[in-house]
Amino acid sequence: CIFIATIGAVPEKSIKSLQESGDLYEALLLDASCSVLAEDLALKAQNRWSDEALKKLENRDILYSMRYSPGYCQWDVSGQFALFGYMGGVNLPVSLTKNGMMHPRKSISGLIVLEEIDPASKLSGSCRLCENRCRNIRLLNI
Repeated sequence: CIFIATIGAVPEKSIKSLQESGDLYEALLLDASCSVLAEDLALKAQNRWSDEALKKLENRDILYSMRYSPGYCQWDVSGQFALFGYMGGVNLPVSLTKNGMMHPRKSISGLIVLEEIDPASKLSGSCRLCENRCRNIRLLNI
């Protein structure tokens, strides 16, 4: 699953306005709150997608990864271009700068890997190849 989630540009404008007026503490609080809101939105999207996918794959042993995004876990931020490319001609409320940063800033993109469990391994294929060995993988029906 490839996803792009955003809380929009309005909070970013409000943060900038607070900074410019010298209300740095309020700007910091709003910025942090908006980051939490964007993360919560991405988590809700992940949970909804996972629930729908698992219903379709009922009675199968399925493993899915945590959200994995460009700019994290040794995936260069330039990976944004590939993710956005998979969205085809969809008119998105998020754009990329020439360096691969998203605008509005309070946006999250990434992917979630869903696959059948390999009986010989408790890790998905993508996780077996990764050197990070994250511990935040959710195993289902094991």
